[in-house]
Amino acid sequence: MLFLFHNREGEHPLYQRIGAMFFVSCGLMLIAPIPKALSNYPMMMLGYRSWPSDAILMDAEHQKRIQGYAALVGVPVKTCRVGEDRYVSDDITLVWDSAQDGKQFIRFKQDDTFLFPLQGGQPLEKIKKGKRQLCRDAV
Repeated sequence: MLFLFHNREGEHPLYQRIGAMFFVSCGLMLIAPIPKALSNYPMMMLGYRSWPSDAILMDAEHQKRIQGYAALVGVPVKTCRVGEDRYVSDDITLVWDSAQDGKQFIRFKQDDTFLFPLQGGQPLEKIKKGKRQLCRDAV
């Protein structure tokens, strides 16, 4: 790479050195990757993450239902409000059951022994009474 920077007629040597430093610094950036935590530092200060995560976006109704399930099992679930009625949580996993026409279930990451139905009109009181029947082991 340095053979490209020979002294050309009429070009100041300082410009050559600046160009050489630019190409060397670009090469070093490709060779020595910056750690993810440092490269994402300004966005982390704002509360954003640029790398993918398995956070689940939900509305207020699902957030209340999930908090009720978490209280039933005794598992702490943290949710963050990201809009007027939107919440995000990365303490749960969304599971699709193709055997039951693609119904969605949630599973807590701290206690993955039960699946809870995400959709449905069943009130939480009935689920508390029949917890063992409605919550089934994961496949």
